[in-house]
Amino acid sequence: MYKLSEYKPTNNILLIEDNPGDARLVEILLEDSDLNCEITHEITLSGGVKRLAEQDFSAVLLDLTLPDSKGFITLESILNAFPEANVIVLTGLSSKEIGIKAVQVGAQDFLVKGDFDSEQLSKSLKYSIERKNVLKRLEEAQKIAHIGNWKYVENARIFEASDELYRIFGYGAKIPATIETLRKHLPDNDISFFFDVMGRLQKQPEVRRDITICRLDGERRTLSVICRRQKGENGIYIYSGILQDVTEREYAKKALIKSQERYHTIFSQTKDAIYISNKEGRLVDYNEATVNLLGYSSEELKGINIHDIFEVQNDKDAFLEEMRANSFAKDFEAPLVTKKGKTIHCLVSASIIETDEFEGYHSIVRDITERKQAENLRKAKELAERSAKMKEQFLANISHEMRTPMNAILGMSNLLLHSDLDREQDSYITSIKQSSQNLLGIINDILEISSLQHGN
Repeated sequence: MYKLSEYKPTNNILLIEDNPGDARLVEILLEDSDLNCEITHEITLSGGVKRLAEQDFSAVLLDLTLPDSKGFITLESILNAFPEANVIVLTGLSSKEIGIKAVQVGAQDFLVKGDFDSEQLSKSLKYSIERKNVLKRLEEAQKIAHIGNWKYVENARIFEASDELYRIFGYGAKIPATIETLRKHLPDNDISFFFDVMGRLQKQPEVRRDITICRLDGERRTLSVICRRQKGENGIYIYSGILQDVTEREYAKKALIKSQERYHTIFSQTKDAIYISNKEGRLVDYNEATVNLLGYSSEELKGINIHDIFEVQNDKDAFLEEMRANSFAKDFEAPLVTKKGKTIHCLVSASIIETDEFEGYHSIVRDITERKQAENLRKAKELAERSAKMKEQFLANISHEMRTPMNAILGMSNLLLHSDLDREQDSYITSIKQSSQNLLGIINDILEISSLQHGN
């Protein structure tokens, strides 16, 4: 098994060279180098283009003079067809200026035939391959972040742009890089942005702004744009910038604003007290209803521990224990005390908040004092009604029980009055009879009232 440090990947190199001697020299130099290479050789531009369409190569060694293409157009043909190709131009001693121009247009490097050895060839290939890998990773990062970059060389009118920039505008990744492509996708108020930015940058080092574009498919997108200018060699100005598609971010921002507006409406207009406190109970934020409920001013509430307004210590302990056990409390009923010492009955619902920067909880407190009073009145009324009913029932039962002995007393009194009695005895029995009749009349009246109350 290879160790990572020992592993050398195979670099597929496409050599487009029609001179057999020059081609063989390149092959020998690569064999002597420390690069692990596999060389594919083509002698014509058309053959090289066909190979590039079929296979991905780490680098292309390109001779500008071929049987079917000569001069600078050879490089342009390759780059127009394969913008991502990693091209190193091979030039003659008299074509050194062409090599420099080739690098300016898009070639990674140039080598003068007969003027490089194995080490120089290896070094050029290594650097160009690594640059390609870096650019590939950068392209992937740009794709993930929806960021595209561009560069414009003023005098040479050379425009370069990353693939992601074109994807942002709705194109595929591999299209000719031209500033005119961007022109028709800028809205009317921004049509001159990429052009008048040069003038703006003469007065300021950087330009930042947001623009709205219409993509190729008609979808409108919001872009955040940053542009800069720097002076290159020979006094030539180079303009560069980045574009980031921030449409989703803007959607999220608008959604957040709407959510905050809804929360603010609920927070400020609800009749229930809403507050946020730290875990010790110190108030952090609260609405106007909290001020109205507790009777403290807004400034006074800032120094209050909300736990101290519980009237009963056991209620406070039970509330905190429920919060610790469940991370929330729902409709916890407890009497609270206002600034003036008035007891109000409340339902408290709370849940814990834990973030990197804050620990506490938010609560909603509903005043149920009136409801509690109404409930107490209802219970008192029900109790009074039950008491009255029990009293009536008791009197009715007693009255029924008293009638039996009273009838017996009256009966015995009548029997005694018809027996042989002296005057004094007759007087006694008559008094007993009259008193018994009066008492029986009272009992009958009680029974009659009880019967009427029960609807009988």
